[in-house]
Amino acid sequence: MSYIPSPVSILQGGTGSTTAATARTALGLATIAATGDAADLTGNLAVARFNSGTSASSTTFWRGDGTWAAPSISLAGLGSKTYLVGTELMLAEDAGVQYKVTASAVLGSSFTMTQSAYALTNTAGLLQKIFNGSTNGALTLVTGTYVFELMLYITGMSATSGNVGFSLVGAGTATIGAAARSLMQSVGVDNTTPGNALAQNGVNLQGTIGSVTPLQIAGAGTALASRIHGAFDMTGGSTLIPSITLANTGTAPTVQPGSYLLIRRVAPTATATVGNWS
Repeated sequence: MSYIPSPVSILQGGTGSTTAATARTALGLATIAATGDAADLTGNLAVARFNSGTSASSTTFWRGDGTWAAPSISLAGLGSKTYLVGTELMLAEDAGVQYKVTASAVLGSSFTMTQSAYALTNTAGLLQKIFNGSTNGALTLVTGTYVFELMLYITGMSATSGNVGFSLVGAGTATIGAAARSLMQSVGVDNTTPGNALAQNGVNLQGTIGSVTPLQIAGAGTALASRIHGAFDMTGGSTLIPSITLANTGTAPTVQPGSYLLIRRVAPTATATVGNWS
C-alpha cells in the first residue's frame, strides 16, 4: 500500500513521518500551529496575495467577488452613495458622517446666525444682505418646496416713522413660482426698546416672498424685532440672498447678534403632503 503524507508533514517538508510537528510558517505568510485547529492560525496574510494587491489601500476592502473596492451604501430611493472621509459633516458632532448624494434628493436644513453686530449701509432704499456669515450672504438651493423662519433684530434705525422692507430672494437668482402657494408673515415691533412687553403687529403677504412694505406697522422707534416665517415653491434659479430695504436713512442701522435664518427643504417638487398621511 502506498503512503500519502499528511498536510502537516508537507508543511514541514518532512519525509512522511507521522511524528507530531511544530508550528511552521506557510510560504512566508501566516503562522499555522501543528494542531490543525483553525483557531491556531495567527498573523496576517500579505495583501499582495489577494488579486496581487491591485487597488488595495487604506480606503478599500476585500470583497467576496475577489476584488478590492471602496465601501458604499445604498439608501432607499437614492441609489448607491459614496462614503466620504474628512469632508463636511451632516452633523457637527465628532465622528459625524456625510454621504455624497445628488442635490435634488436632499431634504434638509440650512442655517445662519449673526455672531456679532453687523453694520448695514446707511442708505435708504438700498436692498442689502441681512447676514454676513459668508461673503455674499447667498444660499444656494435646488428646486423644491421650502419652509423658513427668520428672526431679525435691528438697532440704530431712523426715528422717522417707518422701518424695513424684506426680500427672501434679494439679488439672488431663484425663481419663486405658484404665487398662491407662497406665503409670508411677520410678527414683531418697531420700538426703541423692543425688549419690553409691547403689543406686536406685522404683515401677511401671499404670492410673494418679500415686499418693501414695512415689516411692522410704521413707527418712530429706532429698533425693530421681527419674526418672519413662511413657505414657498422654488421653481428655478439657485440662490437666495435674504435682504432688507431701509425705509429711512438711520444713524447706524445694525443687525444684532442672534438674528438668524433657518430654511428647510421639505419636498423635491410642489406637493400637498409629505409623510404617512391618510
